[in-house]
Amino acid sequence: MESREKDMTLTAVEQFQALCDLRDLHGPEELEAMLATMQPMQAKEPVGDPQKSLDVTTMTQLAEKVPDVVVQGDPGAWVCIGKASSQSQGWMKSTKVLPINGLGCLVQVTTQQHGHVAEALAWVPGAILSTRMDGTYYLNALPHP
Repeated sequence: MESREKDMTLTAVEQFQALCDLRDLHGPEELEAMLATMQPMQAKEPVGDPQKSLDVTTMTQLAEKVPDVVVQGDPGAWVCIGKASSQSQGWMKSTKVLPINGLGCLVQVTTQQHGHVAEALAWVPGAILSTRMDGTYYLNALPHP
């Protein structure tokens, strides 16, 4: 708990609740304006074991490959719409979406290279998370008036 308070990390559920609170307090237009002014996150220093599993895509795989994993909140709140990785080359790239009904989607892009992590978070107003016939997801960004 101490380290979480120090780095101000929020779970996906907490992020969603904060956005809903902001929307209720300020209205959807002002929330959209606030999100548009957010700065991208800075790259983080390398942490953890560089030999970590980069190819995990499901909770079942996570439990198999990381036996001491602890899950908090709703791990399915963010939907992975694309992921590529190479264990031998030590890199991973992923794109995740957090749909916010009636407003749009938050999109998070993560790149890891030999223990270095870079993340970006963007707000896409009016976008919806859609499913292809094969069951894969994609972001359907509707034209913004």
